[in-house]
Amino acid sequence: MAILDIDIVKAVMNVMDEYGDSIRYDYDRFEEALNDEAPQLMDECYLVVLGMKAGIFDVMIFEEDIDISGYKEYVMKRLSLSEEEAVFMIAIFQKLIKEIGYYFTVTDIDQLVKQSYDQGDLGHLFILARSYFNGFGTKQDYEKAFEIYSYLYGLGYHECAYYLGMMYEHGYGVETDKEKAMLYYTSHEDDLTCLRLGMIHMFGLTDKKDLDTALSYFQKSHESEAYFYSGCLLEYHRNYSGAFQAFYKGTKRFESNCLYKAATCLKTGVGVEKDSDLAQKYFQYGYYLHNGDCTYELALHYLQHGVYEKEKLKGIHYLKQAASMGSQIACVTLAQFYRFGQYVKADIQKFEYYLRRAYEIETENQRILKEYAYENL
Repeated sequence: MAILDIDIVKAVMNVMDEYGDSIRYDYDRFEEALNDEAPQLMDECYLVVLGMKAGIFDVMIFEEDIDISGYKEYVMKRLSLSEEEAVFMIAIFQKLIKEIGYYFTVTDIDQLVKQSYDQGDLGHLFILARSYFNGFGTKQDYEKAFEIYSYLYGLGYHECAYYLGMMYEHGYGVETDKEKAMLYYTSHEDDLTCLRLGMIHMFGLTDKKDLDTALSYFQKSHESEAYFYSGCLLEYHRNYSGAFQAFYKGTKRFESNCLYKAATCLKTGVGVEKDSDLAQKYFQYGYYLHNGDCTYELALHYLQHGVYEKEKLKGIHYLKQAASMGSQIACVTLAQFYRFGQYVKADIQKFEYYLRRAYEIETENQRILKEYAYENL
């Protein structure tokens, strides 16, 4: 199967805008409308409708932290799909849920909290505290979250340490106190506290930077982000083999930045033996997850290795998608193409547009780098 196109996201949203969100429950009508909206994306339409019929989309709406790797196995088995098809479906649904901004309400949450206190159901209390903390299913209320987390922590439910640390660090529902935040973070080692401690030491958020300590914390965490940061720090220390192994672990969780970094290692042979096919697969999965760097690499592949005009057009298509995802280099490349008429018809207005977008992206990136003091890493 050819690379599936993420433009299906726009098509689904256009259909829902025109007919209302409820059309997705009228499967035949939804399929017909989607096919009419995107007749060039028949395979993509089929997978979206198939996932809707199987209830995958609705289940994902109620999932706070979507684990693509877990969903992938279920979807492959339930719907007899290939790994690529399953990853595409889940990634597209994840993007749709984020773009549309689905919201649901947990009815009588205060009564549920009271019942959980009365019954001593600590696990349920923890879930409800997260609902208050994240504003998931109810109005965000840090004070209520803090009250429940403090109660649970006092009873030895130390999984609350991360959330209490975050609230003290940022002043969520309580007065900011960096020392108390660190006390909570260091009181209990789990995936979230180790990730946060790694970031604190890497960026020097409470004291001077300590990259070695940061790395030690990241390597204790199994959060997807931790694999990416571990790999970046190992690259910094020129441990390229170790960096690849960290990124590779992240690919198993379908962390898009890890997919890009691992694919780049495989493409160049840095830290691992070259494997162009696996590199291309990772770039493709990163594209499904709307990673601009991976999408840019796909564009380069078609522009550099494509023989037929149709392949060159695909390259330009992916390049434009990468630019829309905020890839600065994609914007600069498109600007040059439109300036000199390479692969596209020369167009001074489009040249100026993409050059301006590249500048805007650079300005935003510099703001983020300055905010996290990441430039010295």
